[in-house]
Amino acid sequence: MQPDEQLFDLPAVPEGSLYVSVAVPAAVPGLFTYSVPKDSNIAPGCRVLVSFNGRVCIGVCVRVMDERPDDGFEGAILPVKEQLDDKPVMNDDVISLCLFMAGYYHGCEGEIFETALPVALRSGEPVRKKAEP
Repeated sequence: MQPDEQLFDLPAVPEGSLYVSVAVPAAVPGLFTYSVPKDSNIAPGCRVLVSFNGRVCIGVCVRVMDERPDDGFEGAILPVKEQLDDKPVMNDDVISLCLFMAGYYHGCEGEIFETALPVALRSGEPVRKKAEP
């Protein structure tokens, strides 16, 4: 195998895409960058399906960016497979608390965000509205 030969045939990020930082439920510290279409209505706190380490998992969008982050990662950025929520399931206060906990307790962001979600939302179920009394 030649050193410059690609091991994976990954699609290029379409021009004008948005980038999202996603907390992935894995014992790996940090947030991971994915791309979404520019016309997406994604917001921090929405759940997304993403590919991570050879599996598909449910992550939480933490940040939406117009440009690729300059974090030193030169590899390909994968697209979000599916946006599960039209509206955020976590508000900004919960997102800030999860990020604070990850830093203060030296935890992995994805595991902390996963723990903050109700069990039904962790498994991908849609958000149910409360019944009116």
